[in-house]
Amino acid sequence: MNHLLEKIPLSSHIIQIYLFFIKPINKKLIFINTNSDKFYDISNKEGKKIEIRMKNSYEQKSLENLEIILEELEKLITYETRKGIFVTFDRNFYSDIINYCFIKKDFKKLILIKKVILLEEFSNCFNGLILKTTRELVRKDELKNDDLLDLIEIDDIFIVENENVYPIRILEELNLESMEENFYEKWNKINTPKKKWFNTHKSDLIIMICKKIKSMKDFGKLFILFNFNNNEILDESLCQIMVIQTYETLLSTYTQETCPNFAEETAFLIYLLDKRNDGFFLLKEIKKSISSPKILNDIYWKLLEKDKLSKILISYLKNCFIEKCKNNYELKLDDISLLFEMNNSLSIDKKKIINEIHNYMIKEEELYNNLQLKISKEKEEFKNDNKKEKKRKQKKINLN
Repeated sequence: MNHLLEKIPLSSHIIQIYLFFIKPINKKLIFINTNSDKFYDISNKEGKKIEIRMKNSYEQKSLENLEIILEELEKLITYETRKGIFVTFDRNFYSDIINYCFIKKDFKKLILIKKVILLEEFSNCFNGLILKTTRELVRKDELKNDDLLDLIEIDDIFIVENENVYPIRILEELNLESMEENFYEKWNKINTPKKKWFNTHKSDLIIMICKKIKSMKDFGKLFILFNFNNNEILDESLCQIMVIQTYETLLSTYTQETCPNFAEETAFLIYLLDKRNDGFFLLKEIKKSISSPKILNDIYWKLLEKDKLSKILISYLKNCFIEKCKNNYELKLDDISLLFEMNNSLSIDKKKIINEIHNYMIKEEELYNNLQLKISKEKEEFKNDNKKEKKRKQKKINLN
């Protein structure tokens, strides 16, 4: 086609006609780059820019040659940076390229697009295009949680000035309902190389996840996603307030069937807040909201298994237990057994509690069931010890 250019008087209009018949985008760009000096002079003389449009499905299909397209695009923009802009792209051009990368799950190509688009005047649109495409494909169910993690795992994918903000906005599209074991494994895997970023923005991430949680059955996902064993995690007051508010809001959605780990998760949250002397206040609110004595009892005992509880929380738990004993309210032999097995470091006045349960009559059936349970437990432990001993002896024989 280049030999025809030498015979026909060129104008911007003629160049557009040539481009119309060159269908693949990569070939259009090669054609322009081959004649860049000539086309630039014509465009500059006439004051008209050459237009490239993504106007049909054939041209979108040509995106399969994405590496060539980006290579040629980089050449063109580098030339224009030196000389001046003489080619314009329709607004869908970069959007279609980014969309293609998303559909193919080829997120690393986005770095190449970013490199090219940084040379353009509208480079500040790049982050917005990434977010827009992410949201659209999540809505269509074409992007899953794992894909979002793949996206933020890529270093330097966003324009620098916004790199700290945009990964969080990508993660806003996570679907809490479809988080499975493999997701948590992948989350922890990318958490390691990006530890600095995760630590810097942990409070923002926790607040973002809190806003997404709509039911108590999902509240425990906070503990899985973030290392709540680290006592510093709730040091930031805004983060702490958000977690407490989320929990209190979700209390009305609690059901025994959907929240099997409720007592354990609640006790853990109270324990964390107790480090800042706030656990006692949350426990009082829970007692007002939860009518089931069994669930409250489970929370109390889960708490008493923890070390280094504050004096105010220990005192409150002790009074709850005494009140229970006084009223003979749902008191069980197991409670009394646990009382004597309790960690002495808790400084609970067992004698005072025992004085309150003098009127408690142990039922014969309850005593029998309790003893049977303990006998079964001891038998199981005895069997396991025997198995271990046999294995140890067998290993010794094999070595000899």
